[in-house]
Order: sequence, then C-alpha cells, then structure tokens
Amino acid sequence: MERPESNRPMVSLEAIVSGMGYAVLALLLGVLVSAGFLLPAGEPKELRQKLLRAGACLVVAFLIIAVVSLLIQGAKLRQGTLPSLDVLVRYLTMTQSGKIWLLREAYGAALTLILFWFARNTASIKAIR
Repeated sequence: MERPESNRPMVSLEAIVSGMGYAVLALLLGVLVSAGFLLPAGEPKELRQKLLRAGACLVVAFLIIAVVSLLIQGAKLRQGTLPSLDVLVRYLTMTQSGKIWLLREAYGAALTLILFWFARNTASIKAIR
C-alpha cells in the first residue's frame, strides 16, 4: 500500500533529522575518544577540557534533535499537523518506545552534566575514560 501524498514530506523530514542525529553522535564519539584515549598524557589540560565541553554541547544538540524527531513522529501520526501535548504525553508514558525515549533523554542529560563537570574540574585522564 502506498503512503498518502501528505506523509511523503514528513518521511523526508524524518530522514533528514535522523541523519543529523547520527552525524552528531559520530562527532560526539570522536570527541570523547580523542579526549579520553588519543591525546597523550602530556597534552595541555585546556585542550582536553575544550574537547569535553564540545562533547557536552554535542549531547545537548542530540537531545534537541531527539525532541524534534519526536514532534515529527507525532506529526506523522496526526497526518501532518503538530501533535497536541496530550498525545505526546500519552505516547511517552504509555508505550514502550516512549518510555525508552524518556530514558535515553534522561541518560543524555546526565551525560551532559558529567561532561560539563569533568571539563570544569580538571579531571584526570583515568576519570575521563
């Protein structure tokens, strides 16, 4: 069965947002590996702190992209209109995928706080790893 014409732009938009999310996650992985494993121990701590701050900013960007993705998925369910807050709350609290989404967002927020804390306090390489 073919998709209705009104859903085609939403599917394209969802693919673009999903691609942006994967790109941000790839950058995040590169930043964290560089800060924790690739930089030699003698590198200036400022460089490592900048990498950790960049990692925290990338996690925030990913969390924002995840919210946009949630809105797009809700819009697909409502045939192109933005979902109401009630629909989103029911999706997030009553479905398994919604609960997983909430857990991922909470994990991302915790990771952001940890990264900012490591960047602020000159954490050792062992702690970063």
